[in-house]
Amino acid sequence: MSDPDDNTVSPVALNALIVEDSEDDTYFLVRKLREGGFDPVFRRVEQKEDMEAALKDGTWDIVLSDCVMPHLDAFGAIGILKESGLDIPIIVVSGKIGEETAVETMKAGAHDYIMKNNLSRLVPAVKRELGDASVRAAKRRAEKALVDIEERYRTALESSNDAFALIEGDTILHVNRRFLTIFGYDSYTEVSDKSPFFMVHEDDRNAVMEYYGKRLRGEPVSPLCEFRATKRDGSIVFIEISVTSTIYKEKTVSLAYMRDVTSRKKAEEDRERLFNLSLDMFAVAGFDGYFRQLNPAWEIALGWKREILLGKPYIEFVHPDDRSYTTEVFRTLLQKGRPLIGFENRLRASDDSYRWISWNSYPIVADELVFSVARDITERKRDSENLAIMLADLRKATDAIIDVIVMAVEVRDPYTSGHQKRVAELAAAIAREMGLTKEEINGIHMAGVIHDLGKISIPAEILSMPRRLTDLEFSLVKTHSQIGYDILKEIQFMQPVAEMVLQHHEKLDGSGYPNGLKGDEILVGSRIIAVADVVEAIASHRPYRPALGVRVAIDEIKAQQGKTLDPAVVGACVTLLTEKGFIFR
Repeated sequence: MSDPDDNTVSPVALNALIVEDSEDDTYFLVRKLREGGFDPVFRRVEQKEDMEAALKDGTWDIVLSDCVMPHLDAFGAIGILKESGLDIPIIVVSGKIGEETAVETMKAGAHDYIMKNNLSRLVPAVKRELGDASVRAAKRRAEKALVDIEERYRTALESSNDAFALIEGDTILHVNRRFLTIFGYDSYTEVSDKSPFFMVHEDDRNAVMEYYGKRLRGEPVSPLCEFRATKRDGSIVFIEISVTSTIYKEKTVSLAYMRDVTSRKKAEEDRERLFNLSLDMFAVAGFDGYFRQLNPAWEIALGWKREILLGKPYIEFVHPDDRSYTTEVFRTLLQKGRPLIGFENRLRASDDSYRWISWNSYPIVADELVFSVARDITERKRDSENLAIMLADLRKATDAIIDVIVMAVEVRDPYTSGHQKRVAELAAAIAREMGLTKEEINGIHMAGVIHDLGKISIPAEILSMPRRLTDLEFSLVKTHSQIGYDILKEIQFMQPVAEMVLQHHEKLDGSGYPNGLKGDEILVGSRIIAVADVVEAIASHRPYRPALGVRVAIDEIKAQQGKTLDPAVVGACVTLLTEKGFIFR
């Protein structure tokens, strides 16, 4: 056992290259270094060729050089060190050196000079220069890391399907390819001398400039702004823009992200047209019981101006005998979050008569809204002979509102949110269950969070395709592993994150992509992410099918255990899902 009262400090390892023609002086220097707390490993050279070879073959912390020697003097040693390109401090240690010569050696590149008859300065000088060298090395690493990050950032932006512009004041510093494509230009030089607002339609320019200024000043304003833009050929597109400020090359600049939303605007116009022209009664209501939006069909059915219906709680228009039942039904609708089909009640018309209304309602819990399509069924109630026709019309109305809901959801968010985060969450839990180290778990979680980074270059239309992909489309999607790797490969992670991203679609039997790796050729982290990816994909909603659930996911990974998926990983995953209560957050 070690003595707790032992305050002995362990010697500091030091690799010293000593340019000296005297073995006695060399060992004297080494002894001084040892007395000063170093554990030196040294090599003595006295000729040009020997020093060049030593610099090439070895790793040195310090160079100590005599000033005057038969074959190589201090100035020669300094020159050789400079030619090598290595940042190693060199200290001149001489027995006879005048002040003028000492100054010349410092000008030539020496970091210090010390007289052999005053070696008390040697150890402090070595410690100082080692510290300075460490600071310089750290600065070089930081500068290289910044360059690497900037290059990765630029690569990601250039691959993005969104346009972006880097702006300083009234100058456009840079735009990506998507920007040029959207606005019809061929190169940056064609827009470099233009105002940042050159493409904004003149009728929208003041509003956009006001939004831009407020965003940069941090004033309260919506994060997104829509405007009309004029392309090079004079055609009009609708653009959604988001602006933020950042630091670029030690300057405060703004980043403007833009997306062509022309197709979305057309879908919104089509939806609005359907909403306003339909004879069915479309309604959007809040969870607070007030209508938010009604189409003109309500005025035709009930005779009330829409302003009156929008200004009072919905329940005030319900027949007194139906209010308790209506309140209970809609409370259940909100609690369970399930569609309500064919609910009927009576609403008061402007002439104080009551009309029978049939409702199909669809709650959107995340937005605290209820979409409804309603129809006046008073005549159906009076004439049972028309029941079949009315039911057919109601089914048609139901189909219409489903179409409206689909359009609304597509406009709002065409993608399944949170996929990468859920895969990362499950992958980290599997790694923990398998007993991997904390560092390995963190690396796997990081890779999981960005495992689909490469999809930034895949057209959004393919990623949100509401059907199974064709072979050609799938072959394009399959490139995302390599693209993600290419973006990440130069960044120095603590764990092989880029490689895990590259391999997360490889299979044990070699049937995966992009490189057809087999068995242990695949990183453990990639094998874990592969299982988590399969489970999350099956258990969650996909653009071409609804969620299949965790039970189906478990059956699938068991079926592939030992074939395409690692058996140990599958075992750990099944244990988490069936015995330890893992659920996606």
